[in-house]
This record gives sequence, structure tokens and C-alpha cells, in this order.
Amino acid sequence: MAVRSPPFHPDQLVAGSEVGPWRVVASLGSGGFGRVFQVERAGRHYSLKMALRPAGLHAAEEEDINGRLAHEVAALLACAPHPNLPALHAVDRWPEPPEGYLYFVTDYIDGETFHEWRWRVKPTAAHLLSVFTELVRVVGDLHRRGVHHRDLKGDNVLIRREDERPMLIDLGTVRLPGATTLTVGVAPGAPHLLPPECVAFLREGTWQQGANFDAGVPGDLYALGALLYESLTDGYAFDPKLPYDRLLPAIETVTPRAPHVVNPKVPRALGDIALRLLAKRPEDRYASTEALLQALWDVAKEKRQPAWKVSLDRPPEGADGEAPRVRMVPDTATSSRPVPARESSGFAPVLPLNPEPRDAPVASASAPAEASEPPRRRPGRRRQPRRRPGRRRQPRRRPGRRRQPRRRPGRRRQPRRRPGGSSPRRHPRGRAARPPWGGVWPRCWAWGWWCSG
Repeated sequence: MAVRSPPFHPDQLVAGSEVGPWRVVASLGSGGFGRVFQVERAGRHYSLKMALRPAGLHAAEEEDINGRLAHEVAALLACAPHPNLPALHAVDRWPEPPEGYLYFVTDYIDGETFHEWRWRVKPTAAHLLSVFTELVRVVGDLHRRGVHHRDLKGDNVLIRREDERPMLIDLGTVRLPGATTLTVGVAPGAPHLLPPECVAFLREGTWQQGANFDAGVPGDLYALGALLYESLTDGYAFDPKLPYDRLLPAIETVTPRAPHVVNPKVPRALGDIALRLLAKRPEDRYASTEALLQALWDVAKEKRQPAWKVSLDRPPEGADGEAPRVRMVPDTATSSRPVPARESSGFAPVLPLNPEPRDAPVASASAPAEASEPPRRRPGRRRQPRRRPGRRRQPRRRPGRRRQPRRRPGRRRQPRRRPGGSSPRRHPRGRAARPPWGGVWPRCWAWGWWCSG
């Protein structure tokens, strides 16, 4: 029997494979720099992240992949211990330590992404505010240590099932104090989440000469605003499916629609915080996470009002049974969903994140046009055709046939009689009978059956 050779690439690892002392349970996904696995050791589950390229390669992109994972390990060590960050347990290479694939092992978080949690729980404004406030507190702890995340989004925030604690993951793009940068230009991330000042940096073209852009605290605050906006409206502030030549100018010039206008269930005070975080100029946003926390605490005083106890969920725009997705809502000079005037064609501010989705869609200027479902009808009711007022619909007739008048059964139609006289007798050939005196009728120019000629 042939012996199966051990795998030598992360993509070949399947359930039951061994990576050192760790046994692979399942693959959790992959990104641009590594693949993540759920592993087990001594009955306890962990998360293992492995680089997609081995060490020792001289191409710049391979060196960057290993550097990214090493950078993430350094960030976990710099921020540890923290209750909202996974703890680091091991760092090694596979299958051979000198030149194998770099990997590290952290706590396994049994949870779901931020938007998956939101779609399942359908939180009220008060519930969402509580979870979001704790997330802001975690980001504030990083800032106090001089660390900037630079890739805050729903996929990088896990909500733990047991206690709904937000856990921050994927620190591969963080900015560490005093560390050598691995980025040329701007940090890797989603284009529709770039802050306006970063878009201006790209437009100027200085990155082509090797210049780097560090968004810093204002960049993380802007990303928190985008996450809050998506949570309140279930739509993107800027459509991620737009081409760059339309998306980037929209980020610089178009103001997303107010969340309480897109979703009437949103308390206006909470929506105003999201809009301030999305301000075009960094100085118009909150000065720090401490200032943002103070604003959230002030708004939390309204949580006892009825508006804060209503679910923020918006009806899904997809097929029945389909999970909602972050979708786009039509925008205007200041926002999303249909409005009187539009500043930018093709741009639809707001919320279908998966966009979806919430599919969306986006959509809504918010979302690309998708095939709409037929309108639902109540069973047993037939839809009547619309008619123009004041016009009566005529019955359809077959061409070439004249409609005959209806006659009562059993009655024969009598021939017309001459006024003042008896009905004439018919001639066998159809001409009128001669008058009783044997002569002829006076000649008449009114031809008919009563005339002889």
C-alpha cells in the first residue's frame, strides 16, 4: 500500500494533519498573507495562523508576507495581556524550523464577526451602543500604547458567544511605535474605508517617490465611524463596488446621508456621532478615543427612552430566507436612499455589509442594480387591471363579424307597414303586388319594396 506523503504547503493541510504538536481540526479561512486553522492540543482548541510563503525567498512580496506575520506577533506581544485581544501561545516554522512556513498560535475565539452577530441578534440601539462602546475602549487602550490598528472593520472584530465581548483580531497592519514600516504608500485595507486625507495623499502621487502615509488616531476614528454607520443603517457609507475613479472622489467630497434618515429607528444623537466620525477633515472629528467615549456616555443617558429599545433591524431586500447583507442606500448631497437631489451619480451612500451584502443593495445609490423580486400578493385575491378614469372599456369583437341584436325567443319579427294602409302582398320576384283597381302605382323615385318600378 502506498504511503501518503506529508503535506508541504498550508493549502494542503486538512483535518487530522499535524503541525508540530498541533492537530488541525478545520480551516477557518485565508487572507492576503496567511491561512488560519482551528487546531487542538491536549483537548484544548487554539487558532493557528500560517504564512503562505516559506522563509528564505528573495522576492520582495514573499519577504513581506513573512514580515507581516512577524509584525503581528510583535503587536500581540506589545499589547499583551489584554482581555479583548487573543493571547499568544507559540511561534514556530513548519515543517522545518530553519526555512519553513512561519506560524503562530493564539486563543481560539468561539464567536462570529461583528456584522454576523448584528444580523443574528438584531440589537436595539441601547444594546449596540454597549458593544460599540467597549470596542472603542479597546482601540483607546492601543492608542495609549502608541499602537494604531489601521484596518478596523467588521471582519476584524469577533463577538464572543458566551458574553458578547468584542475581540480585536488581525493585527498584521498595525503601526507600532519605533518599528520599521513594511508599507509603501498606504497600509493594506478596503478602499471604501479609506479616510479622505488618505485619498488626498494618493491623488497627489507622492507615494510613487516612496512616501508613506500614516493615518494615526484620526484614521482609526474614521474607521470606527464607518463601522457605526454600517451598524445603524445596514449599508455602506460609500459603495465598495464603484470603480476607483468614482469611489475616491466621492469619499473626498460627498457626505453620507444621516443615519436617522436612512433608518428611522436610529436615535438621532447616535447617528450624529457616526457622521462626526466620518467628517472630511481630521480636525472636525473627535480629538481622541477619550473624547469619543465621553460623547457615547453622554448619549447613553437617553437609553431609557422608548426609541432606544426598538430593534434597529431593517427588512432584508433579498429573497425569502436569505441572510441580509450590508447593502447600499441611495445617496444625495448629504447622504443615501432616494432623495430629491444627487451630488454624485453612481454613488449611493448607505446600508445591503455582505453585502451584500444586506446584499445589499447595497444596495439604492447604495447598491448596484439587482434583479428585483415580483411583488407579493395576498392569496385568493386577483389583481384588477388599471383603467383610465372616465373611459369605459369596450368589449372585444371578432374582426369581420357584426354583432346581431338579441331577440326574445318565440317571437317573429314583423315586416314594416306603409303608414295609413295595409301591408302589401309580396310578388314572387320580390316586387310589390299591383293595386286592387288593376292599374299601376304612381311612379315614385323612392325605390323600395313598396314601389313597382
